[in-house]
Amino acid sequence: MENFTAVVHRLHSGDPIRAWIFVQCSGERDKTPSRSEILTKLVRRRFLNPPSMNESPSAKSSNQFAAEKNERSRLAESAELRRVLDAATHVGIIRLNTDGHVLDFNTGAEMLLGYTADEIIGRPMEAFHLGSEVAAFRHELFEKFHQEFPGFSAFVVSARQGGCDDREWTFVCKDATHLFVKLAVTAIRDCRGVTDGFLAVATDITERVRTEQRLRNIIEATPSGMVMASPRGRITLVNRAAEAMFGYSRLELIGEPIDRLLPAAIDSEQAFDRFPQSRPDDPTVVAELIVAGIRRDGTQFPVEVTLSPIDTADGSDVIIAVIDASERNSAMDSLKESEERFRELAETVHEVFWLIDAKSGRILYVSPAYDSIWGESGETLYENPLEWSKAIHPDDQDRVKRLFAASLRTGEFDTDFCLVRADGANRWIHSRAFPVRAEDGTVIRLVGVSEDITLRKKMEQALLTSNEELEAFCYSVSHDLRAPLRHVVGFSQAVIEDYGDKLDDEGKEMLDMIREATHKMGALIDDLLALSRVSRREMQIEEINLTQMFADIVDELKGNYSNRHLNFSVADRMVTLGDRRMLRLALFNLLDNAVKYSALKNPAVIEFGSSSSTTGPVFFVRDNGTGFDEKYCNKLFVPFQRLHRDEEFAGTGIGLAIVKRVVNRHGGRVWAEGVKGQGAIFSFTIGRELRLNTTDHKDSLPRKAKV
Repeated sequence: MENFTAVVHRLHSGDPIRAWIFVQCSGERDKTPSRSEILTKLVRRRFLNPPSMNESPSAKSSNQFAAEKNERSRLAESAELRRVLDAATHVGIIRLNTDGHVLDFNTGAEMLLGYTADEIIGRPMEAFHLGSEVAAFRHELFEKFHQEFPGFSAFVVSARQGGCDDREWTFVCKDATHLFVKLAVTAIRDCRGVTDGFLAVATDITERVRTEQRLRNIIEATPSGMVMASPRGRITLVNRAAEAMFGYSRLELIGEPIDRLLPAAIDSEQAFDRFPQSRPDDPTVVAELIVAGIRRDGTQFPVEVTLSPIDTADGSDVIIAVIDASERNSAMDSLKESEERFRELAETVHEVFWLIDAKSGRILYVSPAYDSIWGESGETLYENPLEWSKAIHPDDQDRVKRLFAASLRTGEFDTDFCLVRADGANRWIHSRAFPVRAEDGTVIRLVGVSEDITLRKKMEQALLTSNEELEAFCYSVSHDLRAPLRHVVGFSQAVIEDYGDKLDDEGKEMLDMIREATHKMGALIDDLLALSRVSRREMQIEEINLTQMFADIVDELKGNYSNRHLNFSVADRMVTLGDRRMLRLALFNLLDNAVKYSALKNPAVIEFGSSSSTTGPVFFVRDNGTGFDEKYCNKLFVPFQRLHRDEEFAGTGIGLAIVKRVVNRHGGRVWAEGVKGQGAIFSFTIGRELRLNTTDHKDSLPRKAKV
């Protein structure tokens, strides 16, 4: 560093005996040139004139002596300069002849390119360059000057005219890697001004280029319009979103003034030099403006622009983020219209609409229907969010509060509860909520609706009472019918035994018909009693192995149908929760139904299995029997509704109704699929809400005291 400073000092002093001249690069920002700036503008030049041919012999001898002295001085200075240039390892300095072949190669150039001086001296300058880049540069020169520049001449167009060819290039290093450099090429002239070579100074700008490329990639991928402008207000970069927004291609905009797109944002080219800091708390943001943009077709549209400075090699450029405010304005108008429609709906319907912040539990909105249903003003909820829960009946209060607290985390809230209003009236409410989630899935809002279902509960209570009375009547009738029916069977049997020899064949046949009818009526009464018991008895929930239950039922059926060829199959380890007696009754009826309607098949194939669904397991009984026409499917589970005559298949029409009643009691559903002549599949599910060792106390039904 000391040698370099000394040489620079000598070259800028008035020393008349020097062999090299450095032309200082003046900097706009700093009066003291940096090492790179001086070397970039370095011009090698012969200073001493050769002896004139017209000089006298005596003078020649004197001049020859002076020349030898100056030559020794020049060589000493050359050696000193060589040491300085080799010490400048941060830049590559390459001396070239007029044809562009390397004559000298400093240590910095060796470090940049990976070659030694011996490996590269004598090779052409183009050996370092990327071929495609050179071809594109030649085409650019041809477009500009309308002439070819063969060989090395393309690199020194400005240098030959006394200027400096300063351009960014991609160098190919010895290991085939690419290096981005800024290359300054100047001419070296002798004392007569004749160019006898060139000096090239290469500065590694790889990191800057890669940083700028990353920035360009980010800008290109940004969905907002992005434009970069130079300190003079000229467009240097345009991303894809800006092209679509303004209707220009980027080639049409590069180099154009920013006024072409945003005339109001930047008043003149000097605007970039005098931007005030309008955001002292954030020095990266220069200005945020709402201005008019101009599209390619001349139409104007509102845009929101944010201008931010960014330091580059050429100074402080400005990045301008552009958002089409017309779309936002339209969205805001749509949102406002949507809010107005929501409020109009929420304030006219009879249900209560409400919105809650899940994090704080704060009420954000409650519709006016709250006043009429709760009997008090909804304004109180904004101050005390839990005010609504104070009116809940004591029997429901703990349960509802627990469910509501959990809903702020899960977003799930769906329940019935009873209100006791201030005027003493009872109201039944069904309240449900839907979650609004953040991107990470957490619940941030609850949107809910609460409706008054008091009338529905009263109708349910009336229907429940009616059903209970009907079931009691059915049970009573069925039970009371058994005694006279037994009498009919008994007396008919007595007639056969006591008077059988006095009856002709027709009389005996009539008595047989009476006995058969009473047996059928007895079976019907038994089924009615079974159906009634399914509705009346309490459920004892336990874990049930349906596979084992199937095996027990099959043993019974094989005894009942000993004359049939039956082929049963069952899936392994089918387990569920339920009432054992009820589920056995349902499964027995399904399997007996399958055996009955497979009477025309030999063998009858009956399968009991399960499949998975989003709501849990689906159990099914499949047979290869007579099947049915699916247009009559709605009749299958209705009591006394049969699709076949007794002459074809015997039955009472109660079995499938029992199956449906059992499945309903277990919170599931049952359905059938069939093809006439090709068999049928009966499927059912069990509700997930069943719990071990509990009874079916019908929580969903209203309490009589509250209606």
